[in-house]
Amino acid sequence: MFNYIGFFYYICVVILVKSIPTLIMKSKDFIIKRLNELRNIFPELSFKYKFNPNTSTHVIDVQPLDCYKENADYIKYEADFGFEFDNIFYPETVLFVSEDSLTQINNPEFVFNAIHY
Repeated sequence: MFNYIGFFYYICVVILVKSIPTLIMKSKDFIIKRLNELRNIFPELSFKYKFNPNTSTHVIDVQPLDCYKENADYIKYEADFGFEFDNIFYPETVLFVSEDSLTQINNPEFVFNAIHY
């Protein structure tokens, strides 16, 4: 007699295993994708990125300061970005900083320059 439950289980496992690479996005890839989106939405902004392995923190420096602090649309997008990142990649976290922050980025891993000023 054919074991339908075993066959169904096997099919589910095969489908799941084949889709794992597309389901799991690395945190840095996620950040790069979102920073590209941000740059297209807010072309006046530039970003520097660095990962701190000691604290599992992805630090993103946002320039210029006035857009970082006063642009309500950007502030909402950043909050949504941080919330989504924390939900997907916990215990890693993302920290947004700017020129007046105590945390600064030296030797960024990558930079997204503003498209226009």
